[in-house]
Amino acid sequence: MSIFEVEATVKIGQHSKTMQKKTAAQLHARRAKALAAIEKALAAGDIAGAAEQAELALAKGPPDAMLLNLAAWRREETGDYLGAHRLLQQALSLSPGDVMVRGAIGAVLRKEGRLEEALAVLDEVVRAEPRHGAAWLERGYTLEALRNEAAARESYTRALAVDPHLAPALGRLADGAAKRGEAAPARDLAQRAL
Repeated sequence: MSIFEVEATVKIGQHSKTMQKKTAAQLHARRAKALAAIEKALAAGDIAGAAEQAELALAKGPPDAMLLNLAAWRREETGDYLGAHRLLQQALSLSPGDVMVRGAIGAVLRKEGRLEEALAVLDEVVRAEPRHGAAWLERGYTLEALRNEAAARESYTRALAVDPHLAPALGRLADGAAKRGEAAPARDLAQRAL
C-alpha cells in the first residue's frame, strides 16, 4: 500500500468517526426534544398526547422503557392487551425491575380479568416502591374486583397517602363510604375528588 493510499484510508476513517459523532449528537438532540415534549404533555395531564409523542420517538430511534410503556398504554386503551404485553415485556427487558413498567403490567392483567396475577404483580410493585400511588390505586381496583372491599379501601387510602389529590382513589373511597351509609365521609371524599 502506498503512502497516498494509507493517508486516504486514515482520512476516510477520520471522516467516518466524525460523521458517527455528528449522527450520535443529532440522535441525542432529537431524543432530548422528544422527551421534553413527552414530559410537557404528561405534566399537563395529556397522557394520550404523551403516548403519541412516544410512538413517534420509538419510530425514529432506539427503544426506551418509558417510551415503550407509553406506547403500551395506547394499546391497553384500545383493548389490544397482547400488544400492550409485548411492548411492556420489551420495556422490562431494557429496564428490569422498573416499577412503572411492572405497575403497567399489573394494570393490563387486571383489565384482562387475570386478577390473581395482577394482584401478585402489584403487591411486588408496592413492596419495591411504597410511594407508587398509581400501583396502590390499581391494587385497590384489583382487590375490589376480587370482592375484598376492606383491602381495596386500604389500598385506596395508601394511594391517597402518596397523592392526596388522586381523584379516582377519592371517588372509590367516597362510593364505598356511601354504600356503607357513611354520609358525611362520603360527601367529604366526593368534594375532595372534584
